[in-house]
This record gives sequence, structure tokens and C-alpha cells, in this order.
Amino acid sequence: MSLRLEESPYAYVRTVVMRTSLLGKDDYDKLLKMRFAEIARYLAEHGYREEINSLASAYAGAELIERSLHLSMANSMEKLKRISPGGVQQLISHYLRQYDVRNVKAIIRAIYLKRSADEIREVLIPVGSLSMQDMDELLKKASLIEVIRASGIIAPEEITRKMHEAAAAHDIQRLCNAMDKAYYQRLLSFAESLPKVGAAVRELLKLELKATNVMAIIKLRREGFSAEDIAHHLISPDKEDIRLTRSESLQGLFKKLARSAFGPELKNAIRSYEQDASLIPIESALARAVLKKTLTLQHKNPLSIEVTIGYMFAKENEVKNIRTLVKAKQAGFTETEVADHLVI
Repeated sequence: MSLRLEESPYAYVRTVVMRTSLLGKDDYDKLLKMRFAEIARYLAEHGYREEINSLASAYAGAELIERSLHLSMANSMEKLKRISPGGVQQLISHYLRQYDVRNVKAIIRAIYLKRSADEIREVLIPVGSLSMQDMDELLKKASLIEVIRASGIIAPEEITRKMHEAAAAHDIQRLCNAMDKAYYQRLLSFAESLPKVGAAVRELLKLELKATNVMAIIKLRREGFSAEDIAHHLISPDKEDIRLTRSESLQGLFKKLARSAFGPELKNAIRSYEQDASLIPIESALARAVLKKTLTLQHKNPLSIEVTIGYMFAKENEVKNIRTLVKAKQAGFTETEVADHLVI
């Protein structure tokens, strides 16, 4: 049975207004020149006032900014669900399950590395269905597979033999890959249930997944993995993904990508990689391609479901950009180096 996505011009107009309040290139240019206290003040004046003010008495500097970003993401997604009709709310909830998966993966790594609960709480973002209280309970679990089962983010029948084997062997990377696959397979299955009006949403989700697979192929090819091993790490790969895995070298892979849909965005990033072997510009270029697609669809259909999914992508990108900017400044990067990490 397909999901009904109700039309709601009122909700879409409000969402467009929310997107116009996000930071632009001029804002990032200013943030690049600021210290942490100045960044916090600037954010308070540009959409983050509630979050900054509520946390300023307990935190300062980079930590204040980081925690405010997490809270803003949660508040924004809750508002988006609140103003959206029922079917669209379901779409939002399914998409935000990625945060549950990320949080559970972080908890699994923390348990494996024997990190304290206080330390891991700093990186958890309660945007999906799991609250901080839920995640506190997960941190108390004795085994990795018990964390997954108790989280409820993966149905019991989807907890595969491979997950059990990876957990028993404490193969964290394999376990996390299996969780990512389960999440995306469920999300794609949900996307297929969307009616005709949701075709653009399916297109965006598949483009995001393709960008994720392309980045995985590049990283694994650089590390010398075989085509078969690379394919095992991919999530619902299509024929083009499989063809890319068979590239005999990184240069051969780049030539194929230059002829792909990502080619225009990747051109300069590949040239940059050839100079300094950094994958950051490539990762940024792929994210930029997905973000541009959301803008294209929004402009074509300004009062449609594309506005909602576009805002989610854009808000997530803004939070990533500010976090990247703060962490790069902490690491002592120059303004130019920080700017290269941003997706604008």
C-alpha cells in the first residue's frame, strides 16, 4: 500500500521561510574570521538564539557552539514535523532514523573502546526516535548485539547472522556497515511506497546513496581493495556502482567519474586530489552535488514535498559546515583551508 503525501501549501511556505533563514556564503565568510565567542554571538543573531541562550550559562567556546548545533537540529526537525501533514511526518521520521543509526554506532564504538558515558554523550545527537534517556540506557548494555536489539532501530528479523558474527568478533567496522545497509534498505523500501508525487524524493534519496557509495569506492580503491571486496561494502549498488568498482586504478576510476552525473562537480576536486592526495575536496564536491539537486527541485516545485526534503538536506549541511569550521579552527587550519572543507 502506498503512502499518501497530503498537499499542504501552508506547510511548504513555512518550510521555504525556514530555509531562507539558513546561513549563506557571506555568513560563512564572516565566521571564518571570527573567534569562538564571536561565532557564538553571530549564530545567536542568525537563527540560533534560543539554543545559544539556553546553554550559555553551562558552556562556552567551541563546546557551546557544538551543543547548540545539536539542539538546533533537533528543534528544527521537530518544528518541521509539527507543521507538516501526517504522510510527510512519516517521511521525515524515516529519513531521521539515520541519526539513530549514527548514535547507536557511536555507542557501540564507545563500549568497545571502554569510553566513559560522559565522553560519548557529547557526540550523540537526539534528532531521531531515540531520546538521550534511551541512549543512556543503551550505554549500560553488556554486549554490542544487545545494544542494537534494545535500540529498536533494526527490526529483529533484520538483525542478520553477519551482524551477530561481527559483534561476536568485535569487528566494529563490519558491524557498522551492516547497520548502514539495513537502514538504507529500509529507507529505499519506504521510498518505493511513495506515490507519484514522491518521485523527486526517491530521486534525491537515491542520489544521496549513490554519493555515499561513490565515496566508499574511492576510499577502498585507494586502499587497494579488490572489486569484489569493494562491492561488499556498498549499499544497494546499481550497475554503475559495480562498473566503478572494476576500475583497475584510482586514475581509471576518476576518468569514469568524470563522465558520470557527478562529473561537473568532481572536476576541480579530482585535480586538487592529484596535487595533495586529500579526499576532502572530493567528499565536499559530492555533498555539494546532492545539495544543488535539492535546490533545483525546490525551484521547479516550490509548493511540494521537495521543499521539505530539501530543507532537511540543507539544515543538515549547515550544521555540518559549522561543526567543520569550528573543528578546523581548533586544529589550527588557515581560513583558506577551512573554506575548502565547507559545502556551500
